Amino acid sequence: LNLDIKVTEDVFARVATFEETFAMPSLLPKRTRDKTTLLAWANGGTFDAKTVDNTGGERAANEMGRSCTRQDVHVTEAAYINHYRALMNGLEESLPRGGCAVMESTGNGAQGGFWEDCWEIYTKGKQVEANVWVLGDKCLCFIAWWEHDEYSLTVDPLPEFVGQFTASHRKLWDDSEAEHIAEMSKDSTLTPEFIEHAIYWRRWKLLNKGFLKDPEGAIAITDQEYPANLYQAFQSTGSAFLSLTLTNERFEHAMSFNR
Repeated sequence: LNLDIKVTEDVFARVATFEETFAMPSLLPKRTRDKTTLLAWANGGTFDAKTVDNTGGERAANEMGRSCTRQDVHVTEAAYINHYRALMNGLEESLPRGGCAVMESTGNGAQGGFWEDCWEIYTKGKQVEANVWVLGDKCLCFIAWWEHDEYSLTVDPLPEFVGQFTASHRKLWDDSEAEHIAEMSKDSTLTPEFIEHAIYWRRWKLLNKGFLKDPEGAIAITDQEYPANLYQAFQSTGSAFLSLTLTNERFEHAMSFNR
């Protein structure tokens, strides 16, 4: 389940392509059904990709969850789903014993049903290993941004731009980077070279997010999309609507005409 019909179509196409290009097709059961987003096989197995459209309210969300009578369910960007709680109620009723529901998402602030579920497991559950907590039959797993293999650069992009930094830029940059390095250093399996190349990538991302024009905003959005810990992932979205950095720039620009 996901929020975007284009993603639904893409995921379905990937599964269909995997089956069609499988190296040993004789091992696969015969396909008995092929609809736009539904595949079925002679052994009883099925794969269904659906777009979550909860504009119909809580009742529609509940029915969407119940319509997914599957052994396993994966919901992407769960924190952004309208009527999340109603959808979950339906899913819990539709899953058989031994079934599994994976709710995956980037953060969307410290609010909503997804955050409530995660925070309950985090605060009341037992930590069984790094970034993994368990509460009953529920499990919370946090994946830090540097665990993605592609988030690495071998060349530091900072020297080209550091000359444009003010004292404020430098302090914000150094404090933010130190926090991420401290989190990475907790993992003894990460080599200094790995950390260095990961930090190069994060520097590139911050600069592309507009750090020079709006350093506070760039750090906030980067930490939310690429968090180092749960607090960053669920950081409050209730900050000022207008960036204070940009507001101050506009104020100084306006005052220059009155001097």
